[in-house]
Amino acid sequence: MPKSTHKHKRAMTIIAQAASAFISRESTNQSLITLTRATPSKDGRSLTLFIGVLPENHERAALSFLARHKHDLFEHIKKTTSIDFIPRIEFVIDAGEKNRQRIDELVAEDTRKSKD
Repeated sequence: MPKSTHKHKRAMTIIAQAASAFISRESTNQSLITLTRATPSKDGRSLTLFIGVLPENHERAALSFLARHKHDLFEHIKKTTSIDFIPRIEFVIDAGEKNRQRIDELVAEDTRKSKD
């Protein structure tokens, strides 16, 4: 792997960790917002942060909260990291994680039924 690619991936990881810490510190106790993964764009100018929200009915409020605090997040990343370029950050609900959780629920339910 070329050094620049490794450096870029490391920077994205550091940004995701800083974002996770910010979310943990700033979010209310009304819901649990968890950063599940981060995916940079091909050109590296933006970073999509996938989140999970519990309870699920608070997803819209969580996305709204994160949108309102984007500038504060940007300032937090600038202050707590040594990253030269901070990409544009977008938050989306991690549908893959929701699907995985649903599969786990179905498997557990099937296991309970087969024991009966």
